[in-house]
Amino acid sequence: MNVQYQYDFFQHVPSIVVSLLNYLIFGLIIYSLYKRKKDKITLWKVILIAFIGGILFSINLNIFHSFIQIPILPIGVWLLYWICKKRFGKIGWEKYRSFAWAGFYIKFIFIFTSFLIYPIDLLIYPKDELKTFISEIKQPKIIRTIPKVSDVELENSKLFQSVDTFKINELFKDEKWYAGTFQYETKMKPIERFPYILVGTKPKFGSNLKTIIYIEKDGKGIFITTKYKHYYFRSDTNIISPVKGGNNHVKK
Repeated sequence: MNVQYQYDFFQHVPSIVVSLLNYLIFGLIIYSLYKRKKDKITLWKVILIAFIGGILFSINLNIFHSFIQIPILPIGVWLLYWICKKRFGKIGWEKYRSFAWAGFYIKFIFIFTSFLIYPIDLLIYPKDELKTFISEIKQPKIIRTIPKVSDVELENSKLFQSVDTFKINELFKDEKWYAGTFQYETKMKPIERFPYILVGTKPKFGSNLKTIIYIEKDGKGIFITTKYKHYYFRSDTNIISPVKGGNNHVKK
């Protein structure tokens, strides 16, 4: 029931599911109040009042990569109070008050439903499976990140056949590579472990994952960066092959 949505929201299935749940909760609560009300009011007016009651000043937080809206000031309720008192007097406000406050308090329920987004995301899009990040391949192309390595091409059939064999792995087992890449205060020159970038792939539909996919120089490792985390997958299958005379880094 947020007033403002980001474009990415509509590309993320778990967020859409929770939002639909929020609308269902909103509808059930408001309809329950409507049925118990002795003074019958037009249903569309009740819904409108509840929506206006949900207008508020809030603190927005990002917890577990989920957008959480903490209600602070019931601006919509104050607005309705002022309008009703001015136009209908005290009786008018008494008639609509329960629906206005319901619109505000329902926002607190939405705080708890927002925490469902993260576990639903992990359930539908497990981050320990490569197929979450590489679900569709269209016109794949491998780009060199440094000029000193040879050109290679992706072996599509091998990638499709071996996608389930790629297992999540510990990236920093190679202490020498870690020191050379991240500990810039040392005199060691960085070791380029992932000299290729794979483009032309898509993650699972509805995951809203924005990724950069790096291929390890031996063709058996894939390093994926997202907005929040990094993932490293390793397999015994080589998914790249040398072009134009071969590649010393790539072994069949």
